[in-house]
Amino acid sequence: QGRFFPTALLSSDLDEAIARTLYQRGFTPQNTLFAHSVCSDEVNNKDEQLVDVMVSRWQEGFSLGGLGGLPFAGKSGFRAYLHHVPDSGKLLILFAPHVGIDGEGRVGALQREGQSAVSKACGAAIGSYKAIQAKAEQARKE
Repeated sequence: QGRFFPTALLSSDLDEAIARTLYQRGFTPQNTLFAHSVCSDEVNNKDEQLVDVMVSRWQEGFSLGGLGGLPFAGKSGFRAYLHHVPDSGKLLILFAPHVGIDGEGRVGALQREGQSAVSKACGAAIGSYKAIQAKAEQARKE
């Protein structure tokens, strides 16, 4: 993907940059509870992906999310997360949908292992965007 996105970072490089910055601000694995709200798509759950790398660094991970990276935990889930943070501790939340980029550099496209057809990524985010577009178009016509 470096051909299309030359400044893109690997998950491990992004994790290192985040950690370097946060360590300077007093965040440590002992005083910080990492939470993540990342789309539940299986491509986000591989060993080398950002959430797994960050859970390893911060030694724990509290899941807040669901499709499209939206934090579906609600007030109760966030309250639970807050109650799990160390006394006088720090919160670290990663929020992100995922965006597929295929071998041709098309954003929103993903060639999944074992499938001949290219699929959408993030399908939930793209579906939501299209629904909003359709409502906006309907409102313009009215």
